[in-house]
Amino acid sequence: MQEIKKAKHEPSRMCVSCRVRNKKTDLIRIVRVKDKCNPGGFFIKLDKSQKSEGRGAYLCYNLACLKKLKKMKSKSKSFVGKLSEDAYKDLEEIIGSFEG
Repeated sequence: MQEIKKAKHEPSRMCVSCRVRNKKTDLIRIVRVKDKCNPGGFFIKLDKSQKSEGRGAYLCYNLACLKKLKKMKSKSKSFVGKLSEDAYKDLEEIIGSFEG
């Protein structure tokens, strides 16, 4: 009798910009982290490991999605805050290196 192997489950997430579902590993994670120095404050960072604690959102490796996110001014339900210009520059570099 042959064993039937089940396909391993791969989690999927939705891009906050274009609202398309992709595999979690095919998206960039942006996370909101509590600021330990400023009680009640927070900051937003890129999560390259996709394992950091905090409220996260996912974005496609696509410059069009980044431009749309910038136009939305991060008014997504995923965040209560805005991305800094440095975060946008970092995202542009990551997406540019992925596309290039």
